[in-house]
Amino acid sequence: MRVRYTDEGIADVQQILLCIAERNTTAAEVVSIAIERTAARVGRCPYSAQATDEPGVHMVPIGGFLEYVYFALFQQCRNRWEGTPEY
Repeated sequence: MRVRYTDEGIADVQQILLCIAERNTTAAEVVSIAIERTAARVGRCPYSAQATDEPGVHMVPIGGFLEYVYFALFQQCRNRWEGTPEY
């Protein structure tokens, strides 16, 4: 499954990493790698994450930290006859 970040998600991650980097650049790099690995894991096994109370939304801990990544699953299929995406 392909993992896509929303614009808001990208901005949140950038802000978090900049805040950490102000205090400790090595720690920011470690957190960045942990987020990338978590996203890769979600891409491989999206249903292994815990469901939340919000329908369709799941959460998974960022490896080694007390923070979570929240995500929604979307199925995208191509309509073969019209060539337009269906969601």
